[in-house]
Amino acid sequence: MTLLSIAIPAYNRPDALEYALLRFVSQIVLKYEDEVEIVVTDDKTPGDRLRAVRERMAPYPFVRFIRNPENIGLERNLIHCTEPCIGEYLWLFGDDDFVETPETLDGIMSRLRKGEHDFYILNRTRRSAALDTLISSNWMNLDPEKDEAFGGLREFCVANGFIGVIGFISVNIFRRKPFAAVDVEPYYGTMYPQLGTMAEAFHDRPTLLIGEPLVCHRTQTEEQKRAEHGNKKTEADFMSGDIERRNGLYFSHPLARMLNRLLDVGAFEPSELAGMKEIHAFRGLPLMDLVIASVNQSRVLDGAFTEADWALTNRFFERLPLTAEQKAELAQA
Repeated sequence: MTLLSIAIPAYNRPDALEYALLRFVSQIVLKYEDEVEIVVTDDKTPGDRLRAVRERMAPYPFVRFIRNPENIGLERNLIHCTEPCIGEYLWLFGDDDFVETPETLDGIMSRLRKGEHDFYILNRTRRSAALDTLISSNWMNLDPEKDEAFGGLREFCVANGFIGVIGFISVNIFRRKPFAAVDVEPYYGTMYPQLGTMAEAFHDRPTLLIGEPLVCHRTQTEEQKRAEHGNKKTEADFMSGDIERRNGLYFSHPLARMLNRLLDVGAFEPSELAGMKEIHAFRGLPLMDLVIASVNQSRVLDGAFTEADWALTNRFFERLPLTAEQKAELAQA
């Protein structure tokens, strides 16, 4: 029985991908080969630059490479990589991240075998792209000896924020079938389709936050990100060092649309979104302050959003018990 599927959407990062896969392989061989699979979907990297990695992984039957016949973009590849998976649990994993400790998989498999939770959130470290600088040894500042249980992702997000933790794909492990049962289409165009899908599927399902940092987030410079994404405009905009432009494009109307959908399906209550703070990112900014500032910033992006986008965003804000200050900020938009 395949207990865990590790799904990696990959594009143009052969060295980082190989490093990540070798770390996984070293923990799977002779121990979890019948219980763990790795599925890598190469989004038609130019020049087939991932070929050498694919060939190096050929001796390991639990590793499957799928090369997309056409480039479908980061968002759709995020979801596409999950579709061939067969495990009870699914671990979406970035192609430049890696497991932090030699015992990472042991700790995860032990918890998954118990089956007590439907969603697991991992703490992480952060290192430079060259791995020569440790930026953070404990990104969430948690007690590594303790795990914390939540009634669902809703409860977790109310306490910790929506984007800053679970928006990072490599820290989320969850039951595959509930995720696959959600219609992901409403969440495309946000650059976080997996985030909306997870929140809809697991808002009321048992969730566990693991205190020990088990994953490393490899942090690239903006120049490195742009070089890897080349002429893929959507990804280049999202990875851009121009934070105001990025926020105006993706944390404005697209994020409002996602959150409005999550209200529709009952994943959150309006008061919960209105009071939510991004405790571990954006300097602790309230989520709605981020969305409002991003919506205001979107005004300078000529032609980026339609009247229908603005109408939906306005309807979303009307559903929330915003503060007087937030309403005043919106009125200036």
